[in-house]
Amino acid sequence: MLLSEIFDQLTHGELSQLSIGGAANGSIEQKDYPIVISHINMALTELYKRFPIKIREVQIQEYDNIGIYYLDSKYSAITGTATTKYLIDSAAFPFQDDVLKITAVYDELGVELPFNNINEITSINTRDYNSFEVTNPDSTKALTVEYRANHVIINPTELDATTIDVVLPRSLLEALLNYVAFRAFAANPPIDGQDRSGNFLQKFEASIARISLLDLVNDSEKFNIKLDNNGWP
Repeated sequence: MLLSEIFDQLTHGELSQLSIGGAANGSIEQKDYPIVISHINMALTELYKRFPIKIREVQIQEYDNIGIYYLDSKYSAITGTATTKYLIDSAAFPFQDDVLKITAVYDELGVELPFNNINEITSINTRDYNSFEVTNPDSTKALTVEYRANHVIINPTELDATTIDVVLPRSLLEALLNYVAFRAFAANPPIDGQDRSGNFLQKFEASIARISLLDLVNDSEKFNIKLDNNGWP
């Protein structure tokens, strides 16, 4: 959906009582874009954390002397600054530092490896949200790491809302609007003594519960960065 559609919904709905909602002028004014878009970016991140909206894959070249690997652009083959660049990306699809959670690891044949399994000595275990440990690293091998990715951050400067595509299942629009309103009202004094921020947070959680119950969000996007430069299929 377009960012302008989200703006319209907020103007005539959840933010209509706040000046930043732009109800008096019929639309959100550009001077208020930084505030409103910061709320939208946070709402999108919260939804991407809750649901597998974007699943990405990146390949890691193992090295005998490296036991812990980080999904961090510092180790990117294209843009990295580290001495050893083991994260294999490409100029067309550079790694974006968008990791929310590592979900699985596969070998060169696409076989899923034991992951965070305390009963397997060879299990690959996460050390942090964007790092994992390999028990016996081997320089002749590579791994494909699947992770839940964050959304593309919307930049509020010199922005045309009618051209910005926000990647979000339509079933989550209501939840996004409620989360934006929760943050926006939390930054303002209560109106008529009512805690509208808390009300919107309750609406957000209720919307999330309904969507989960109805199982409306599935893995919607996958992209596999191949090890073309190293000859892996």
